[in-house]
Amino acid sequence: IVSRVSGEILEKQISEASGILIMGHSNPDFDSIGSCVGMARFAMSVINRTHADKDHADRPKVNVVINKNTESFKTCYAQLEPLGIYENVFISGEDARDLVTGDTVLIICDVNNPFIFESSELAKTISKIAVLDHHRLAAALPFDPFLQYIEATKSSASEIVAEILFRSSYADQLHKEEAEVLLSGIMLDTNNYTRNAGAQTFEITHYLYTRGAHTGVVREFFNESLDELMLTGEFESKVRIYRDSVAITWMALDRPSTPEDRIVASKVADKLLNIKGVEASFALVRMDNDVVISGRSKGGINVQLILEKLRGGGHFDVAGAQVNSSSILSVLDTLKTSIDDYLDS
Repeated sequence: IVSRVSGEILEKQISEASGILIMGHSNPDFDSIGSCVGMARFAMSVINRTHADKDHADRPKVNVVINKNTESFKTCYAQLEPLGIYENVFISGEDARDLVTGDTVLIICDVNNPFIFESSELAKTISKIAVLDHHRLAAALPFDPFLQYIEATKSSASEIVAEILFRSSYADQLHKEEAEVLLSGIMLDTNNYTRNAGAQTFEITHYLYTRGAHTGVVREFFNESLDELMLTGEFESKVRIYRDSVAITWMALDRPSTPEDRIVASKVADKLLNIKGVEASFALVRMDNDVVISGRSKGGINVQLILEKLRGGGHFDVAGAQVNSSSILSVLDTLKTSIDDYLDS
């Protein structure tokens, strides 16, 4: 019911908008990209129906605000490119600000923390905003959204968006290529259906299958390059066990950051849970002027609460944070303090 009603609210706002902007979090992963692409499909379908009497050039435009230089985006765009319709859809935050009018609608997917929006400025200049996310809301939003669909029991933002499509009258509008990008988001955040996957997750996966997606194809999205393999080894060589049950590792301090670093960090954090006696893990990586942390837990330690103290968030067993600092060692000390506070409380 929530998905159907949310779809109806979105449909009304989109049909009356002068333009639709969709964005996820900075340094986007497959779930952020997948949910944005799924919502772009929903918005384009609404516009094609409600503005059918207009030429395509005169219809409101749908754009996804994203960093096109990341490897995750390049992987997803390679899947979408044959459709042709996405050629001019993806734009930068700077270009998006030039498109804002009083009737622009902004839809935010897979994030509710303003500190890690792809473009925080957009949320400050647009009044009609919707938030679709599966991370717990750690603090009140700095704006009043017309729709706030935040459900921490869902596996991923891609599941939320795919379900909105599935429960709408536009379910048969989803293309195979879009379904595969949505499926990659679900597979990422469930660690291939081994974490946070419920009955509805499999129902939505079946829907994506009916639209042509297949896990065998999507698994290729996750193939590692040689550079990623080498970086994984670098992370693993620095693993330290803290407080007997927490594994922590970080990227080399003198190594220049690359777009792949964040993805590798999340994979390493997952892998560290396989160490005997480890209940939680954290992998730190420097991205430009920030330090990104990926946190994972087997369920005994709440990594979400630990990283909320570093302005991060997520779930009990999967969480992340992005700290404005160029010093990994400084952030590492802050992380250890937060772990101490949690374990000693």
